[in-house]
Amino acid sequence: MILGDALSPSEAGRTPGRAVLPATDELAVVPSNPMPPGLSARVLRTPDGLGLRMAMTAQLPRAPRGTVLLLPGRADFIEKYFEPIGELQARGFAVACLDWRGQGGSQRLLADPSRNHAAGFDGFAVDLATALAELRARNWPRPVVGLAHSMGAAALLLGLRRAPLGVDRAVLTAPMIALSPSLRPPFAEMAARLCNAVGLGRRSVPVRGGPGAPGFPPDNVLTSDARRYLRSLDVIAAAPRLAVGRPTIGWLNSAFAAMATLRQPSFARGLETKLLCVAGADDAVVSTEATARFAAQAPLARLSVLAGCRHDILMERDEVRAAFWREFDGFVSGD
Repeated sequence: MILGDALSPSEAGRTPGRAVLPATDELAVVPSNPMPPGLSARVLRTPDGLGLRMAMTAQLPRAPRGTVLLLPGRADFIEKYFEPIGELQARGFAVACLDWRGQGGSQRLLADPSRNHAAGFDGFAVDLATALAELRARNWPRPVVGLAHSMGAAALLLGLRRAPLGVDRAVLTAPMIALSPSLRPPFAEMAARLCNAVGLGRRSVPVRGGPGAPGFPPDNVLTSDARRYLRSLDVIAAAPRLAVGRPTIGWLNSAFAAMATLRQPSFARGLETKLLCVAGADDAVVSTEATARFAAQAPLARLSVLAGCRHDILMERDEVRAAFWREFDGFVSGD
């Protein structure tokens, strides 16, 4: 099923005669990245008219332990999470995984599908509410565990403070509470705000240098695991439409505003959901120190920092992932 409905031109960024890329219910499968058994995708319609791709397990376990809603990070796509989806299924959970608006198999917001855009994080709150409404409509089992990465973790936290969502507890991997100092140039937040204010929000964030060499760069910021890094590239090669490039200035401005909200001590103190915050000791994308401060302020949060771990915790080496799953299993089984 393909949905082509879009937001208004002012919100979606369309120009006359140039349609945005619609959502799709297809899942890309390559030999290096087998699809978990019984997984299929569908397109959900948001209240503001967008098509979202969400993958769901076709059959619930006989004695389900609950439901895990997996919420990827910026520029991610469902296929990247096939391995952890299968691991969650093996643990007895029903699993759903969402592609946020503007990326993966969900509808794009600009006519150029390579631009990862956002005009505020309110849209992600709509996506989250739409996904959870689908789970409720299908009477999926409780408890509901949100497993959210980076930008997805920021969107989930904002949603948890906004209104009751029906998420019983949440596991946040490398939550986007602050960017790593190595990734944030001086005055970046002010520059993004000013450029967005003068109408440049749909332009891509400028970066120095060109694309890197193909293959696995050992010094990349995402993962130290070559096989899992290259596996994502295999998926994109088979399904180029899943990829997005640099974020837009509007996305960056929106992210800075969201992170500023999350860093307010009153925000963390007001959270009433049990949280497990998992950070990488070697994360050069988001600030592990900011995650530690956040976890210390939230009354029902615990922190785990994994040694030798970069940003994509679920795509790391086997020994790092084993440490993550030990933390996850203890958290979801506890009181």
